[in-house]
This record gives sequence, C-alpha cells and structure tokens, in this order.
Amino acid sequence: MGRTPKYKKDKTEEDLIAEVEKCVYKDILTPKQMAAYLSKYSRNQIHFDERKVKIRVSDICKLTGGLLETKDFVKDPSKPNSKYVFKPEWHGLLFALMDTEYFDNRKNDRLLGTRENQYRDFTVNVEFYLDEKDKEIIKSYPGYMLAACEGIASEAINYQMQTVIREAMHADEVIRLKLLSRIYDTLIELREKNARNISGIFANKMVYKHNFDDMEDGQYLSTLFDADSLPSFMAYYLALKVKGRGYDELANYNMLTYNQIFNAARIDEPVEITSKKDCDKFLAEMDKKIEETEQYKSLMDRIEGIMNLDDPLERILYRDFEYMTRTRIITETFNREEARKNKAFLEASMQMDMYDLLNEFLNGDFNTPVVTELQRIQSQEAFLKNKFNESGYNSPPLGA
Repeated sequence: MGRTPKYKKDKTEEDLIAEVEKCVYKDILTPKQMAAYLSKYSRNQIHFDERKVKIRVSDICKLTGGLLETKDFVKDPSKPNSKYVFKPEWHGLLFALMDTEYFDNRKNDRLLGTRENQYRDFTVNVEFYLDEKDKEIIKSYPGYMLAACEGIASEAINYQMQTVIREAMHADEVIRLKLLSRIYDTLIELREKNARNISGIFANKMVYKHNFDDMEDGQYLSTLFDADSLPSFMAYYLALKVKGRGYDELANYNMLTYNQIFNAARIDEPVEITSKKDCDKFLAEMDKKIEETEQYKSLMDRIEGIMNLDDPLERILYRDFEYMTRTRIITETFNREEARKNKAFLEASMQMDMYDLLNEFLNGDFNTPVVTELQRIQSQEAFLKNKFNESGYNSPPLGA
C-alpha cells in the first residue's frame, strides 16, 4: 500500500500576521511576513504582497545611489536564489519608507498637494514605526521639521503673494506705480538674499562632504551630510545600519544627529541651519492668528470630544486633522479658482531648471535624460560645424 501524500498547506495572510506580530522588531522577517504586517497596519491602506515588498526594497536601494543593493538584504549573496531576510534593527526604517506613495512613478512630487501628502506620510511614519533612537536621529534632520510646515508655508505664501498683487492692481492709479515699484524692489532684494543662502549651502555641501572620505563609515556620513530630502536622509541612514561598521558606536555616543554630522564636516564658514526653534517660531506666528478664529476653536473642541488622545494612533489622527484644519483656515479667503491658479503658478517655478541640471553635473549623474539630451545637442552642434568647414563657408566677421 502506497503512502498517502502530504501536501504542505500555504499559510494564509491571517496566519502570517499572527506569526509576524510576535517577531516584528525582535526577529528576522521574510518578505511575506513583512507584506502581511504592512497590509494590516498600513496607514495608507496599501495592500502589500511579497513582490511589492521586493520592488520597494529595490526602490529604496536606488534612492541611496548605490550604497545599498538588493543583495544586501539576502541571506547568502553568492547564491542566485538566496532568500530575503530583514533584520529587526531595519524594520522601522523599512516600514516607514515602504508605507508611502513616494516611490509610485505616477506621482509628481513637484505638485504641492502630492509633496505635502508624501512628506506628511514620512513625518507620521517616523512617529508610528521607529524606535526612540532612530526617531531622534531622523527628527534631527532639518527636512523633518520642514515637512511639518512646508504645506502651511506654501499656502500662506500663495495667499500673501496674491493679496499683494491684487491690492496693488486695484489701488488708485495715482499711487499704483509706486506700489508696483516697491513690490519689484522688495522681490529683487529678497532674491539676492535667498541666492546667497542657496549658493552657500550648495557649495559647502559639495566641498566639505569630502572631509569624511578618510573616516570609518565616511561614505555613509558623507551622504547623510549631503542629503537634500527627508526620504533620502532616511534611506542613507538605513544604508549605514545595514552596512556600516561604526553605526552602533556612533549611535550610542549620540554622534548621529544632523547637527553633529554638520559640525563634523568642519565647515570654515558655517551655514546656519534650520533649528526646531526656527520652525516653532514660524508656526507659532501663524498659529496665533488661526487659533483666534471661532471656526478653529469650534472644530477642535468637537474633535477632542470624540477622540481618545491617550491612544497613539488616535493622537496621530488628531494631529493630521489639526494640521489640515490650520491649512484650510489660512486660505479661507481664497475662492477655489484663485487657489488653483496661484498653486499652478508656484508649482511652475518648481519644475526642472538650471538648479537641477547643475546638481546632476556636480554629483556625477551623467545618465539622466537632461544630460543625455545636452550631449546629443552638443554632438549635433559639432557635426554641423564640421559640415560648414568642409563646405568652405566662412561666416562674416561681427559688425560687417
């Protein structure tokens, strides 16, 4: 009599969730386990499977510019089909980076609404997924504070810009030219001040990041110092945790706050970087006006009455509601069409321009569509020049 075959029954998503809840942040996770956990707890209600987790890992690796590779997350890189393993010390950052739409190619992070939502995701995910040590390091990066107030700032600036122009254009013609001249002079002065700050930080990062070259884990500290966005900083920090030898020592001695990395760069003419105090002051100035409105007081009283602020998740949801309420009240005097046009104007100024091109050249990224097109134009120019020379054509001297 033959043996009755025994078939292995695949674990359901519910089985995996029950399994993973016991080992998350404590033991190694597989892609299936990570997918089950994220599917249940995703703040964005994103459903994950094993394939999506692996795609997200690949996206995160690309964000590090080569510091991380997918093979860094497999058990034995020398074997082609080696299984993925996610160590407990990586869980928080992986969850925080994956549970967003940041890597969705259909999204445009130069649309204010999209960028605002994405950065809000990251700031809330830091609170939701990270342990205290990692949380302190990520929060020290100025981009974390910016993410908390950029949406409010852009709406407020939109409103002020539109109001200034509208008031001038509707003023009595006797003084209108004077008002327009004042606006122009003020904007020129503002651009000059901003340009000094922009060029200062850009040049300092390009020059002083090389001071880390000879240090242990210098390549990771260099990228943390040079990071220009919150998701990049988080990905570079993950790279240090995955591959860096000195991570534990640096973290234990509190050497990984952004201010300390910035100071370690030994900048000769230090640039004053944004502090939490600056962010708090900026928000406080607007908060004072917002909190004085009866509409805000009424809304927040009602929401506090139905939410349990002792519960971590409800406290996060309360903050989200508070943030959106403040943003909407700032623009309450906008009608919808005015807001749409003004936002489109601001977004147009954020599209790819010479700053992006310069950054690509200085960082050695020569495979971008912009650089490829420039190379094509340059080669075409050389080709045409040779054709003219071969034809014996000589252009007339200037002024002839």
